[in-house]
Amino acid sequence: MKARKCDKIIVLTALFLALAGGVGAAKYQANLGSEEVQRVTPEGEDLGPYYVVTFELPSGAQGREIFRAMLEFEMDVSARELMQGYMNESPVVDVFALAQSFGGAFDPEGAERLEEVERNMAVGTSRRVKLDITHFVQELVNNNRVNHGLVIGSLTGPRDGVFEVKEKDGVRARLRISYSDK
Repeated sequence: MKARKCDKIIVLTALFLALAGGVGAAKYQANLGSEEVQRVTPEGEDLGPYYVVTFELPSGAQGREIFRAMLEFEMDVSARELMQGYMNESPVVDVFALAQSFGGAFDPEGAERLEEVERNMAVGTSRRVKLDITHFVQELVNNNRVNHGLVIGSLTGPRDGVFEVKEKDGVRARLRISYSDK
């Protein structure tokens, strides 16, 4: 008898926590097209192609607690030959925050690198890429930082990867943000 009562309490507690977890959270999703996710192919061979990603934050997010912010892409990932016959099968995608509006060129030296967002990518086609930009969005919202966007690509170190963002139905990326609604 006591075991059944204990089981009921556990089930009711779990149900309450599940319901309470969904309360107080607002969700925002934005589909980013070619205007927000622009491919840049610089002249010369110092940098390979990269993407400038700009996005608007939800108007209701200012001053709210940001729970999660994800930037999602579908990409083809390939490797460049570094040394004779050597190819890195998991190149790194670098992520930088722009300090000012993009003016047509990007120099990674001195730019703010978001190392917590960077990750290795397995070579292949149609790779689903999720970049956790929660900390960056929290900085924007909580510190009234101006959002000039992000730069994404193989921009530092051996620059061993090539990332091609795929577009489907006019969408190149999705931005998903969940934040407190109070």
